[in-house]
Amino acid sequence: LCFAPQFTSYDQTGLSLSIAGVTNPYYAISGNSSEFSEISTGTVAVAAKVSQAIYFGKPSQTGDQIKMRLQLNPTGLLALDLAGKYSVVTFLGDQQKEVFTLQQGLINNLNLLNLFKSGGIQTLTFDTTQTFDRVEIQVGSLVNASVIPAIRLYDVKRVNTTCPESSGVSPFTTPVCATELLDASN
Repeated sequence: LCFAPQFTSYDQTGLSLSIAGVTNPYYAISGNSSEFSEISTGTVAVAAKVSQAIYFGKPSQTGDQIKMRLQLNPTGLLALDLAGKYSVVTFLGDQQKEVFTLQQGLINNLNLLNLFKSGGIQTLTFDTTQTFDRVEIQVGSLVNASVIPAIRLYDVKRVNTTCPESSGVSPFTTPVCATELLDASN
């Protein structure tokens, strides 16, 4: 039996010169592929961190994967030194278990910056080795002042061999409306 995310919350620390936080947090777990939450430290942040937590109803199994669809705000600036400002952290209760960089979620070590500069939504997969019941997406810089682009979080899933990622039947391989060809010409 698969367990979808149950609820979400967010937290923020530090100083920001504009509005920081998470916009529409529930959208990250709504199941609607067009909706997203946006995690932002604001325009200029000093020792700031904003995180969105995704909670699961039961602990994962050892070896579960985390799959998330995300996009860096296309209006934001992106540079090599900013790529390390984003992390994915797993927890079991209040105990931190594993920390991943976004680069670790890529398959075949693709160039993370080029993928995000394309402006498209990316799917990242993180292979976990420890049990968890919460995933946090953290954005920020704890050391100095910086401008960090917001991240749009479309979806977070927990998948494994007994609970594979599901997808619907394609209407192109199984026609549902047409049962008879009425006319054709060239």
